Amino acid sequence: MNELVPRLIDIVDMGVLVVCARGRVHFANQTLRRALGVDCVAGLEGLGLEPLSLARLRAALEERGPFRVELQQARADGPAALLALGIWTAADTIGPCAVVQFVDISFLRAREDDLRSLVITDQLTHVASRRHLLEQGERALADLQRHERPLAVALVDIDGFKRVNDVAGHATGDIVLAFVAACCADGLRRNDLIGRLGGDEFCIVMPSTELDAAVMVAERLRTLLRRAMKERPPARVDITLSIGVAAARSDDPAFGAVVARADRALLQAKSEGRDRVVVADMPA
Repeated sequence: MNELVPRLIDIVDMGVLVVCARGRVHFANQTLRRALGVDCVAGLEGLGLEPLSLARLRAALEERGPFRVELQQARADGPAALLALGIWTAADTIGPCAVVQFVDISFLRAREDDLRSLVITDQLTHVASRRHLLEQGERALADLQRHERPLAVALVDIDGFKRVNDVAGHATGDIVLAFVAACCADGLRRNDLIGRLGGDEFCIVMPSTELDAAVMVAERLRTLLRRAMKERPPARVDITLSIGVAAARSDDPAFGAVVARADRALLQAKSEGRDRVVVADMPA
């Protein structure tokens, strides 16, 4: 049995490292050596870790765990690996030591990133999802209320979109939605966020933006789409943008109150002939 345990540890599907005092490596199992691309390990430097990762490992060992730390490690045959290290202190005939468990969590983290993308991104248009946009809108409103930073919101609707679906079909409608979203995203500033609320309606959150500046952004988007439709239309369709713009107030109970004002301005833009920007009246 005494001989069996080391053999089992040597072949388990995770890296195992035993470090004695002063950083001398007492044992590094086969899985760890294969993952790091080394034949033998005499000291921590022999692990082949990048300098920053090696420094983090040394610091972690000095803390005498148990705890967990994550390290990036370059790989010659592909992208960098993300290693999760579990560290425990122990004692053996060799004296005090630390046992380090290495697990490659690159795939798990990639899956987490994929799932996060599904939550925060509208899969058709690749702008922010409704949920993510509303969450960021609430944060921006809280920032206004705490730090008196201005906030403006624009609601964007595609004029003629129903006819696109009815005449050209929903597949063409999807192409148009993605085209409009890309045009709008190209015309926004770094801190602006555009998301799809649903159907052919988009919302733009503009933190640290006064109303006049927000109107200029909205007019730029309207002009950009008109130009794009002349130069590189996605289909034989006739579309424009109607946009309602509203400024947030410090006494707004929720982000939805700002969106509601922008929506009323959008309806006014539609009723006045479409293809225009209308600014919401501020409440008295």
